[in-house]
Amino acid sequence: MPYRHSLQLAAYDLEEYGIGGSIAHAEALKNNGTPLRGMLSLEMLGYTDYRSGSQNLPLGLAHLYPSVGNFIGVCGNQASEELTQAIVQGMRTIEGLPVESLTVPGRGEILPEVRLSDHSSFWDRGYDGVMVTDTSFFRNPHYHQVSDIPAMLDYPFLAKVTAGVCQAVLRIIQ
Repeated sequence: MPYRHSLQLAAYDLEEYGIGGSIAHAEALKNNGTPLRGMLSLEMLGYTDYRSGSQNLPLGLAHLYPSVGNFIGVCGNQASEELTQAIVQGMRTIEGLPVESLTVPGRGEILPEVRLSDHSSFWDRGYDGVMVTDTSFFRNPHYHQVSDIPAMLDYPFLAKVTAGVCQAVLRIIQ
């Protein structure tokens, strides 16, 4: 099957130190006038907690989302709404994968937590970008701790997320 868009996989360094890798990539694309369908950032994907009250969220969002930390989140800005919806629709084709989405205005300045990954480098340069996340430190008490080890991940959930990302990418490049 022919695809209308190509796919480029990128692994960035320095995300924890100011997202330097994705800034350099987004700037290079912008400076070269490279058209971009969108950027999909995979940010913390495999932790779940099925206990009631295990999901924390920023103030003002808690009543909008489940209190159980067993879903994958898809976050985009208003300019990326079409891309966000394509990713959500693709991920929701996976049976048993709860998917929640959030769209923020502008470049996410009013909710700084949504800017803590590489997609924000693309928002800042006028490209569409979406973050897929298990919500990291809003759910995972092991985040950046010595207990943050592979045994803490929910591999069946991660397999569903992976399948969902594959379906989402197919929707984006077709």
